[in-house]
Amino acid sequence: QIINIADREAPEIRSQLETPGTAKRVFVNSGFTYVADGEEGLAVFDTGNPAEPELIASVDTVGYASDVFVSGDFAYVADGDNGLVIISVAEPEAPRLVGSVQTSGRAEGVSIKNNYAYVANGKDGLAVIDIANKKSPAIAASLNTPGFAQKVSITASIAYIAVGKKGMTVVNISDPLQPTKVDEWCFDTNGDATDIYSGYSFN
Repeated sequence: QIINIADREAPEIRSQLETPGTAKRVFVNSGFTYVADGEEGLAVFDTGNPAEPELIASVDTVGYASDVFVSGDFAYVADGDNGLVIISVAEPEAPRLVGSVQTSGRAEGVSIKNNYAYVANGKDGLAVIDIANKKSPAIAASLNTPGFAQKVSITASIAYIAVGKKGMTVVNISDPLQPTKVDEWCFDTNGDATDIYSGYSFN
């Protein structure tokens, strides 16, 4: 669904379109919307006209696409038991698989900062992946977290991780090769933390 939120008190559905699979998360970039589409991989929509979105391409990623992050000409897909998948979207209508790397856990969420992908890695916490070589990404570091890591969001040098019934875990990633848990910022939630977004600025 595409929702007009110009009036925050009265949001309006502008349009909606079915995806081939099970839409889990989306990333919007330059008039295109990239959908982590579960068992069907990555779906790409032209949403330049929000009233008439159009499915223009899809890529089967083998695993179960749970999250997607687009940076530059590449889409990074958290692909469940298949790990992290890198797809070239230089031509959004013709995406192509470039590289992948298996993670020790289940890749549930992904965020990108510089030449590293930060993957919410299910029971195994946080995986840090060196993506400088898109064809051959490699695990650079990892950090166990409580709970089941499902989504990661980054602001400055801090990664915020939704870890299910254990709430939120906060990790300092100023040195990507040595991620460090920030215990005083971590806390339990009353429910099941499955998603997270960090929008604060640290000066």
